[in-house]
Amino acid sequence: MDERDSGKVAHDFDELEPLHEPMPKERAELPLEPPPGAAPAAGSQRRELDKAPLVLRKAAVVLLCGSILPWGSPEVSWVGSMAEKLVCYLGVWIFYQSHVLKHGGEVSGLVASLGRKGPGLPMIVAGVVALVGLLPLATSGGEALALFKTVTEKAFLLLAGYTFVHIFDYEHGGKFNPMFPLLFLFAAIGGFLSIFTVVPQMSEHGAGAVVALLGTLAVTAAGCMSAYTMFVALKEAKAHGEAKRATALEARKVAREARRQRQQSSEE
Repeated sequence: MDERDSGKVAHDFDELEPLHEPMPKERAELPLEPPPGAAPAAGSQRRELDKAPLVLRKAAVVLLCGSILPWGSPEVSWVGSMAEKLVCYLGVWIFYQSHVLKHGGEVSGLVASLGRKGPGLPMIVAGVVALVGLLPLATSGGEALALFKTVTEKAFLLLAGYTFVHIFDYEHGGKFNPMFPLLFLFAAIGGFLSIFTVVPQMSEHGAGAVVALLGTLAVTAAGCMSAYTMFVALKEAKAHGEAKRATALEARKVAREARRQRQQSSEE
């Protein structure tokens, strides 16, 4: 290949667009994720939440409040059910505090003692406490179906608490897991079906069935809010995708214009 051919090939390659475009400014400014086990510095900038995670956090609060009521089976012992649910609440609180510690926040008491070397041990303790609360220890001896419903109530309580913590983690730079809003659909289905079992028991259980109905409605509403969350998330993802494509096209346009100006200046 002579010099003219090599020069022609080099000129042809100059006309090609680069494969790797410069990273858009908005993406370049996103905070880098810390390595596993490392806590970011205190006072780090929070991520501004979109509408979808905000609605999901509200749904988690509604489900958390509704799950404290015996919405699945009003005939189960309230004292035993409440005791087990309070243990689940304790597990959720320790789990939340461990994530506060993970992101450089200040904690006190038990979590501060357990988390001297990091948030790992408080997270393990939170899981053990939640598992103990999930077991039907104080409500044992009842009918199998009633015990199953009580365990389901506590499972949804833990789902609500973990979802709230997940949004907190996402707000401070973590990754969003779409499984959380999907699991809320089970709460919507379970709460809706429980309406048809709680309402016929009103004549027998009176005020207990009324309270259970309130809990059922709250759980169903939380599940419906989660379904709306997925709709909003899909809509926002489409908008973000269109914005990224527009940014990429604009970056290519700027790059072509810059190359054209460089070629003109070199020719002159």
